[in-house]
Amino acid sequence: MNKSNFFKVSALMVGALMCFGTPSATANSNVEVLKSAGLAEEVAPSNWLNLTSMCSDDPSVSRRWRVRNNTDAPVEYTWEVYGTAQSGAGVAPAGDSFFFTDAIGGANTTKIYWVVDGQTFQKTKASGGAECEVIVPPTPSGCFASAVSFFNQVINCIW
Repeated sequence: MNKSNFFKVSALMVGALMCFGTPSATANSNVEVLKSAGLAEEVAPSNWLNLTSMCSDDPSVSRRWRVRNNTDAPVEYTWEVYGTAQSGAGVAPAGDSFFFTDAIGGANTTKIYWVVDGQTFQKTKASGGAECEVIVPPTPSGCFASAVSFFNQVINCIW
């Protein structure tokens, strides 16, 4: 599975989990959960989410974005690519999640929005258009048996 498909599947799996089996709380009820746990004061609502442009397998076709949720509860967000009709929504679980946008000419500036207690917060980033490095696993240059017997076999591989 290539990297692009891995992240698409991961994002779909996270979305499916959020819809079909984990808390389906809205962003406003997540605020209450965080406040009752004393965590809302630790991270200012304006810093609950962060947006980062990541490398893409083919930046001329699509751009990959990371949403980092700095809280312990899921946060609902919407996104848009500035100057286009591209938009969507997601739920950011605690930690990192990803989404993709279609590449356009120029900076591919993307914004995410989330609401806390009726106040809208946003982060804006331009995509650098970086292409992910292709990692090819090493292949063995040769294998040979150094000692072979009926009961004991040792194989040495040179990588």
